[in-house]
Order: sequence, then C-alpha cells, then structure tokens
Amino acid sequence: MPPPLDLGHYTVGFVRLAAKAELLGSGTLIDAGSVKGILTAAHVLQVILREREIGLLEFPVRMEQSQRLRVEIRYLDHVHMGDGPFGEEGPDLAFLRIPITLAEALAANSSFANFEKQAASAFAPAPLEASESIDAVLGTIGEWKEPVRDVANLRVTTLSGLHNVGVVTEIEALHGFDRYQFDPLPENGFRLPVSYGGTSGGGLWRAYTNNEKHLKQLRLLGVAYFQTGGIDRKIICHGPKSVYQALRAQMYEKWPREL
Repeated sequence: MPPPLDLGHYTVGFVRLAAKAELLGSGTLIDAGSVKGILTAAHVLQVILREREIGLLEFPVRMEQSQRLRVEIRYLDHVHMGDGPFGEEGPDLAFLRIPITLAEALAANSSFANFEKQAASAFAPAPLEASESIDAVLGTIGEWKEPVRDVANLRVTTLSGLHNVGVVTEIEALHGFDRYQFDPLPENGFRLPVSYGGTSGGGLWRAYTNNEKHLKQLRLLGVAYFQTGGIDRKIICHGPKSVYQALRAQMYEKWPREL
C-alpha cells in the first residue's frame, strides 16, 4: 500500500561540497518555537562539523530541478548525545540549530515538524478514528548517486532519497536510550539498496489512517542511526523517549529562553 503522505517535505540530506558531491547523512526539519533546526544522528553531526560549508538537499523538488542551498558551519549550533565510537548500541542522536534565514529559505519548498506537538503525541494511544498505521524511514541513499555530468557550464549530479515502508519493533533499550528495529518491506519488484549509507539521521515516522485510507495523524517516532550487517539489513533507530525526553532536555538546557 502506498504511503499516505509525501514525507520528503520534512527531510533533508547533508552534502559535502566537492568536485564529486558526497552524501553525509540525512535529517528531519524541526520547528521548536524560535529554535529551528534539523534532527539527525550524532555521528552525522560529527562528520558535518569537519566541513567548512555543506549543501542541503531538499526532496519536494522536481527530479530535474537544480539545488544550490548551502550553509557555512560557523553559523550552526548543536546539541548531541553520544561521542563515539558509534555503533548499534548508541546513543547516537543530535539536533543541529540553523539560522532563521536558512530556515526561511528551506520553508519555501519544505515543511518543519512541530517539535512540541510531536512530543505531546509521541506517547499517546493511537487516534480513535485510526484503523491502521504505516511505518516508514526516510533518508538519502549514497549508492544511488549518479555520475557527474556537464550541463550548461555546470558540474551536475543527481542525488536520491528513499521513502522506505516497513515494520517497526521495539528492542532492548541501552544506556538509557530506547531503540527500535525497522524491517523494510519493499513493494514487489522494487530493489532495495545494498547499503543504507546516507540514511543515518533520517526520520522514523508513523502515519495513522482510517478505513478510507485518509491520514488522521502523523508522528515522528525517532531517528535512524545504524544498519545491521548481512543480506537482510535492518535499520536501528532511537525512539521517542530518546528524542522527546533525553535530547529535548539538552535542548532546553542550552536554549532555555527560546523554547
């Protein structure tokens, strides 16, 4: 069954600006009062902070539309949970605060999830009018990057993302952080990537629908941060307790007058 909403509007990819653009990870656009930013993984943040400048890839745009949105790292602020070495156990979670001018530029094409509304609904029962739910992970896919080509005196490449529908199972919490396993369920004939490199930091979502398949509620459940080995790869995510309790507390501590 197709997902009920194009969640790409909430998703961005982080791009290294080089002769051959490289995907560094993914994130979800967040509106937390006067604080605007991107929810992602700590290991993605760690890589971003090594750059002088990064590009931001949006997904509501047309496939053929050129994107040139970028930001210098010195204008960003952050909080994070986990310092590495990073792995399946976690914690691996971060929030990257962006300037208001960049948030306004992103809002022209994209949408920001309301952090307080998501926190309020994260632990609530399913809506009474909902008859089923659909789980999905969204993020960029590094191996799907196309070769660089010359177009009108520009060096151009195509970068892609994946709206991955599947099944979510809560697994053992470690170090005080909840964890979820996401098992992708592709449609017949669709080939999943060999690696989910680039998806780290992307959002774990749950969409509640009624009998007519109309969307009743959309919940941002967590953040993808690790892929398991083997042929049948799973995606490991932090869940709502990690995002809306642990990380949220750090955000309030750092920006107490703005949240």
